[in-house]
Amino acid sequence: MNGNATIVRNRPLRKSRPEGIWSMAATWAMMILLGLYLGGFLPVGRALQAFFSGDIASIRNWGLVNSASLGFLASILVIMLPVGLGTGMLVLRICGIPQAVNNLEQYTERPKPVFMFIMVLLFAEEVFARWLFLGVLPHINDSHIAYYIYFLLGNAIWAGLHLYNYPVASDQQLLRVLPQFVIGIFLTIVYLLFGFLAALLVHIAYDMLISCLHKLNKFNSGEIYSIIYNAAVALIAWLVVHPELGALRNWLHFNGQFALPGWRLQDYIAAMLIVTCILTVLGDIFLYDVTRPSESARPMVYLLWSVFTPVIVLGLYLLTDVAINDVAARLFTVAIVILCVVKTSSGSALAGHFWISVPRTMTMMCALLAVGLKEGIILAVINIVLGLPERTIRYKDNE
Repeated sequence: MNGNATIVRNRPLRKSRPEGIWSMAATWAMMILLGLYLGGFLPVGRALQAFFSGDIASIRNWGLVNSASLGFLASILVIMLPVGLGTGMLVLRICGIPQAVNNLEQYTERPKPVFMFIMVLLFAEEVFARWLFLGVLPHINDSHIAYYIYFLLGNAIWAGLHLYNYPVASDQQLLRVLPQFVIGIFLTIVYLLFGFLAALLVHIAYDMLISCLHKLNKFNSGEIYSIIYNAAVALIAWLVVHPELGALRNWLHFNGQFALPGWRLQDYIAAMLIVTCILTVLGDIFLYDVTRPSESARPMVYLLWSVFTPVIVLGLYLLTDVAINDVAARLFTVAIVILCVVKTSSGSALAGHFWISVPRTMTMMCALLAVGLKEGIILAVINIVLGLPERTIRYKDNE
């Protein structure tokens, strides 16, 4: 193995821990449950059959992202993971283990705003591979044959660009990027069905599943205390207020109606706390790495930030209305923008940031949009105050 490739600024690259396999498997299992619950696997089977049989016209633009198509996206992601990993293992068996680590692994070795870097990179990839070749070029010729030519050309170039992930020239064999080409088939189907943002979402989600394997930290007392505390907060919130949590399914319709019939401020607060705490507990059980709070994230700074959260969230949501009509896409976009400032130090922390922090932020956004700015400040402050003990645990654990 090339010695230079295993050093990051004269410091050995830390070895990934085997618990990352559990993180990936547990997340994948959650996607299976979501796909089954929302009935997404049968439509995925029909779409794959249509694509490979040459009937591409039947899978163009079925609709925008909603609760039904969310099941489709979860289901196709479930299929993508074993296909992608299986193809990758086949390539490793044929080409051997690369002499150098992936450049991205070196980038995530120390806490950096890598989440923002990943989002920008994947956005650019989807603009090139899907939007340009499948959204722009078909205006020249939109026949069946032309669509498949555009797909093969764009997908092949996009996959080939991943050769730059291997810094050693001898590792840059075309077969190395076969997994990317195969995954591009699924992303193409998603693009044709639901458009650019859905393809971007699935692309990000797939990469975040793979990122789970890059785990560096041990499971420790901080995670145990966090599970106990968040479970207690969720239970108390449910016992005291007892909100009708089934009503939250209305938010999955993504129709822009956030206010729930008969709900009061305390119902939204309790529901938000329950969902937030459950997601945090899942993040700890799934063994995602946690980027510990830094010196700049002292509780007082964190508390003051909560006052501005509703203004920022509501402002960004209104601004995105100019360019994005779909409610689900707007919520996801705003959540990504807000979370881009957070620093992570491993692929596992990056994955936890996506799988836990993004839905947690989207839940808070729905609650804020339901209650409005004035009551939204109260909601945000309560959420932050009740989150301070956990952050203190994380901070002390970091010391």
